[in-house]
Amino acid sequence: MSDARHALTQAVYQALMADAGLTAILADGRVYDHAPRGAAYPFISFGEGRSTDLDADAVPTTEHRFEVVVHSRAPGRREASDIAARVTAVLTGGGLTLPEGRLVGLRQRDTILAEGRDQQAYRARLRFTALTETD
Repeated sequence: MSDARHALTQAVYQALMADAGLTAILADGRVYDHAPRGAAYPFISFGEGRSTDLDADAVPTTEHRFEVVVHSRAPGRREASDIAARVTAVLTGGGLTLPEGRLVGLRQRDTILAEGRDQQAYRARLRFTALTETD
């Protein structure tokens, strides 16, 4: 399961980094597995994730639930919402290729947009579900 999870995470990261629209907004391609202290805004990080092996007849199948988090300090919710929409378009647009295994499906479950505790930042938590198969 960890290989399937790693392959999916790698594919998501590569897709986000390859998108010209996102890299223009996130100057220097600020997409992090773990954001460094003092990271410049706006940026994207990976949030919580959970993978579950499913009973499959012939091919090992894994369900992945994962989050991509948009961090913004622009006034209001607009920047975080715009970046979240672009992330969704990139990930659900059908161009995600795993380095190993096969992506069976990917859908966005929901988006939670909230002001940060410091009331100076906004976070958009995009939650996705994906199914992968391994050979």
